[in-house]
Amino acid sequence: MSKKYLLLIVLCLIVVAGALIYTQMPANDIKVGSSAVEIPKGYTILQQSEHGGIFVNGENKIAVYENENSTQDSVKNYTQKHKGDLLKNSTEKIAGIEVYKFELKDNSTKQTKITHLFFDKNSKPYHIYLRGNYDAKAVNAIINSL
Repeated sequence: MSKKYLLLIVLCLIVVAGALIYTQMPANDIKVGSSAVEIPKGYTILQQSEHGGIFVNGENKIAVYENENSTQDSVKNYTQKHKGDLLKNSTEKIAGIEVYKFELKDNSTKQTKITHLFFDKNSKPYHIYLRGNYDAKAVNAIINSL
């Protein structure tokens, strides 16, 4: 009888240990609105909400959100908001998706301080912004995983 109880206790401990290990493993993706996005390689989650999240890697901060406004409205609003700022805007294909790219530059140093990307994927509008260096691999990975 005691061997049965000992075996049962050992099995319970194994199950509990497995559950604890599983819950402590870092997530590979986060929810972005009604979609999910994989965390770019080398980044960790800084913040997460129901609409998206922010990733950091020490040098850069990347935020990705599903927009409530359409991409066209977001582009129009952002252009109007930063009309007097040093703003470089372009349209480019990233991961096969048409992306509106805005680089907001520091007035004194003329260096890019923040980059905004607006795009649609699977009929949903998204907004990515980057502080720090533009990380094309991370952006490509985010857009591909949405």
